[in-house]
Amino acid sequence: MLTPHQTPCPTVSLAQRIERLTMLLLMTFVLVLGSLSWMLISHQQDRAYQLLIDKELELQVGRVSTLLRTIHEAFQQMARSSLISTALVDSAGKDAYLVPYLQGFRQLDGIPLELVFVDFEGKEIASSGKAGFTQAHLDWLRERIDDRSLASVAIVGSGEDAELLVAEMVYYSRARAPEGALMYRLKINSLAGPQTVLHWADDGFSPGKGMFWRPLELPDHFDPISLRLVLRDGGLAQHRLDVQSFLYLGATLL
Repeated sequence: MLTPHQTPCPTVSLAQRIERLTMLLLMTFVLVLGSLSWMLISHQQDRAYQLLIDKELELQVGRVSTLLRTIHEAFQQMARSSLISTALVDSAGKDAYLVPYLQGFRQLDGIPLELVFVDFEGKEIASSGKAGFTQAHLDWLRERIDDRSLASVAIVGSGEDAELLVAEMVYYSRARAPEGALMYRLKINSLAGPQTVLHWADDGFSPGKGMFWRPLELPDHFDPISLRLVLRDGGLAQHRLDVQSFLYLGATLL
């Protein structure tokens, strides 16, 4: 019997208890499903992102490797040309045919490069443009003429100013000693595409977070420099994957 100051205890019906239990089970199920979905999406996202990076690296490495091979093969053919070897003994006609010939190679496959032709003493006979080669460039080339055991490929400078130097000996007769030499130079990163940069074995570079790299497939001639391509900005691709993941997760929870 209730006193005047007591109120009746509210009773929870069976239907309400079933409804609460059902809601609790449903929320637990949703949380578990959401967690499992997020783990699955994260795994798939990482995998998709790595596949995207691998594909981009493969594309860029193939492009740069092909460019270098094309340039070097054209350069080797030039060094074997009778026009070049004849110029060793017919320097009087260099302005008429030799300079225009060299200028025709100032750009190969869209890559700007400079060429110089020297005699057996390393003295300049002709070049392809007005930029000119420094005495340090010519000294490097002369060393290769004097000692053919030295690597005929080098990278000089650093960062955006780094240049690739490549030398090729020129023979007028069947004599074993070279009677002249050709050399070309190009900005090393003129070969790299958007969001990529080239590094070499001894430049002290180590990839940081968000950077991916692969060695280039180069002709044997280029072995001493061990070029590698670095992909340095994958943020846009990562952003697209994040958006896709959140859309998928939202649809799953809904």
